This record gives sequence, structure tokens and C-alpha cells, in this order.
Amino acid sequence: MYINDWIAKPEKIEFLPYGFGGLSADTIARDLKFRAGFGARYYFNYENILDFALLPDFSQIETDMPQIDVNAISALYYQEKRPFFTERKSFFETPLEVFYSRMINDPLFAIKYAGSIKDNSFGYIFAIDQHSPFIIPFRERSFNIVSDKYSSCNVLRVKKSLLLDTYLGLTTTDREILDGGFNRVFGLDGGFGFWGKNTVKYQALLSWTKEPFDTLLFNGFGIEFDGKTARFDAEEFTGNGILFEFNHNRKYFNFTGYLKSLSPGFRADQGYIGYNDYTKYGALFKFPYVIKKSLLYAVTPELKLEWLHRYWGENTGFVRGGSLTLQCKYSVSAQFSYQLVDKFYRDNWFNGLWTYSGNLSSYALKFWTYGLFLNYGREINYYSFPLSLGYSLYPYFWTEFHLGDLSARFEHYRYLFWAERFGEWIYDQKTYGTNLSYAFTRIMGVRVICQYNSGLKNLLINPLFSFTPTPLTIFYFGSNHNFSNEAPLDFRSYEHTGSQVFLKVQYLFRH
Repeated sequence: MYINDWIAKPEKIEFLPYGFGGLSADTIARDLKFRAGFGARYYFNYENILDFALLPDFSQIETDMPQIDVNAISALYYQEKRPFFTERKSFFETPLEVFYSRMINDPLFAIKYAGSIKDNSFGYIFAIDQHSPFIIPFRERSFNIVSDKYSSCNVLRVKKSLLLDTYLGLTTTDREILDGGFNRVFGLDGGFGFWGKNTVKYQALLSWTKEPFDTLLFNGFGIEFDGKTARFDAEEFTGNGILFEFNHNRKYFNFTGYLKSLSPGFRADQGYIGYNDYTKYGALFKFPYVIKKSLLYAVTPELKLEWLHRYWGENTGFVRGGSLTLQCKYSVSAQFSYQLVDKFYRDNWFNGLWTYSGNLSSYALKFWTYGLFLNYGREINYYSFPLSLGYSLYPYFWTEFHLGDLSARFEHYRYLFWAERFGEWIYDQKTYGTNLSYAFTRIMGVRVICQYNSGLKNLLINPLFSFTPTPLTIFYFGSNHNFSNEAPLDFRSYEHTGSQVFLKVQYLFRH
């Protein structure tokens, strides 16, 4: 008997309808909502799968951990959690992230094909997005905007494996705003190895953009680039970008050299591009040494050098730094680093910006894991006028417990910024997040998520009961409750601002 006879063949078609009903209430009114949709999957074979979704529901069950956004000049990045996009995500990945699936925000419907034939892999996504977001990059900052504009989205990824460690890839993305405007990206990338210890990775990109005509959506804040205005005034422009990376890896020495460059007009409206109008090149040296004695398993010193320029133009910065990574037995690791930066920002040079950071994580115990990160530095107050310097402290802590059928996770971020060292703070933002879950049986359980963000002064409590006889056949009954308060620990003074109770049923049919 062949091994394939032991593997159950997949069903040819899976059909996954769902229904969602919810009652929302705030301080003004109540609203009863119902939404239905479905997903479907067709298996050509184990390697080639076609997914389809109509009015997929992504919103009520999963929540994003709140992020620190004060004194930030780059658009926030959120991890993808929606199964439609996370499954076979690697088919669409490229060195520079010209496809970031969170940019398909609220699809009316979507189609995805991912598969491979011999040495060729293919990925394609088409979607109609009902609320198209924008990440608008410039040389010194980027803007994240959510809109109510409809758009059609196309993403194509083709990758061919040639020899061992050698591949060639093609990526195209196209987003057409239905009331005017588009962004199209074409890219080639690849990699190869030679002489056993060396690898090369490269990517070349071209973009063509026509802005929508909607200056109320984005007024540009007086920014200009390449003779164009930043506001959405239907201007048309092109851009390009390159990436080249060389790696040399030996037992006691690793070297990485890289070059990245994006022109002022480069946009990838379906990707995550935090900045453009830059050319940067640098080198990273690592010296790993395995000890295997006592509690210490390995030590890795590291040195980093990076030069920053405007797009093939004048110098805008120099970064140098080093770190020491300690890997211990029992899955405990620690890292300590130092970085010194000279930076040109808004026509001013800021020299000697420094950062000390350290992190510690432990997975030694199955029932308890934890991690701690701490960053202390001298940095720019980007929103002061005139620009000024200050001191920042950024701690982050997380821990998880698993006691039988009970699981708990706690996270805490905080960002503090002072004009004078540990004086009166200018910024103080903190977030808390907890996730408690208990499994009554393998298919039935409860979960409660609590999140607080001092920037929004918002507390979210989200209890949920789940019954999942199969991974795709589900029954959810839950609610979302929002409260507002200046002081996170003064529970008596919270003001209730809204609630939603919902029921979601989803059943998997196979044929």
C-alpha cells in the first residue's frame, strides 16, 4: 500500500455560510443589525486551492491590541488575523512589502487562488473593498487614512524555483478607486546562492499612481515632492525602487550588506511602505559563538552601520550601533543593544541621538512564559515647534499562563517623553490588554478580552462564548462594551459609551 492511500483526500468543494445578528446601544440610540455572507473553497488538488468569500465577517471576534501612537511619524502596522488572508500568506510575500493584506479593509467579496505546479507557485487575489484605506509615504513621515471609497483590488504573485536556493519572482498589484484614481505596481525579485556560504536577494519595483480627487480626504499638510503636491488633487506620477542584499554565513562570522532605495513618487497602495524618497545602505556583522556550558548556550555580538541619503542625493543620517545576544538553556534569551544616530529632519541636523535597549524572554516553563522589553533614549519631539529634543522611556511587558484548561495573557505598553531627564513629562501614553480563556471541553469554551488605551481614554470589554464542533463550524455568542475614563484604575468613574450584543453562526458543508 502506498503512503498516499493513508492520506484522506480533501473534499472538492467546501461551502461556509454564516449569519450575524447584533444589537448596538449607546448613550443616544439602539440599533439592530443583521448580516449574512458565505465563504467557499474548491480543491483542484492538495497544492491548488481556490477561495471565495461574499460579505465576509472579520470584525466581531478578533481585536487588535492597541498601539502607542504619540510622537510617531510612521503609519501603524497591524498583524493580519483574518483566515482568508493568513492561509497561504507566504505565496504573496516579497522582500519589500508591496502587498499588505490589511489594505483590503472591508471586502464586499474576494477571490483568492494559491497553488503550485512542479517548480512554479502562483497566487492571485481579487477583491472589491468598500472602505479603502491609504498609507501615504513621504521622506520624513507617512499618513494612515481610512476612507469610504470603493475600490477594485488585484494582486498577482508568480514564483519559479530554478536551482537550489535560486528563484525568480514576479509581483503585480493594481487598485482602482471606483470614483477616480489608481495605483499600479510591477516588481521583479529573486535570490540565488553561490560558493556554499553566500546568498544574494534582490528586488526591482515600478509604480504608477493617479491620486483620487478629494482634498477633503487628504489635504497634504503643505508637503511637496518632485514638483507635486501631497494633497489628493488627481495628480499622476511614477516611482521606482530597488533592494539588494548580500549574506555571507559561516560558523563564527555572519555578514549582511544591503542597499535599499525608493524614489519620491513610489507608492504601493496595497502594501506597507512607511517612507519613500530615500537611499540607504549598510552592513551588519554577527559573531555567533556556541558555548554549550553551564546555563549559557550561545553568545552573539553584533555590529551595525547604516548610511542614509535622500533618493540618490545628499546625506540625511548615519546610524551605528551594537548588540549582545545571550541564549541560555531552557529557552531563556536576553539581548542588550546601543545605537547612536545622526539625523537630518525638517531642515535641521540632530546629532548624537542615542538609545539603550534590552529585552528578556523565557519559555522555560510550559505553564508560564514572559517577555520584557525596555528602551531608553534621547530623541526628537516630532510635534514640537520649533523642533526640540527630549528623553524617552518605552517599556513593554507580556506574560502568559496555562493552567489546565485556563489560559491568560497580559500585555502592557507605555511611552514616556520628557524635555528634561525624568522631569515633567510631555507625553505619557499607556495600553493594557488581557485575554482570559477557559475550555470546558475540546469544542466549547469562554473568552474575555479587556483592553485600555490612555490615548483614546477607552476601555473595551469583550466576553465571548464559543461552540466549535469543527474548526469551520462555529457558534459564537458575545458582546462588546465600551467605557471612557481618564484614569484607567479608577473603575468607579468609568462612563459607559456603547455596547453590542451579537450572535454568529457558521456551518461547513462539504461535497
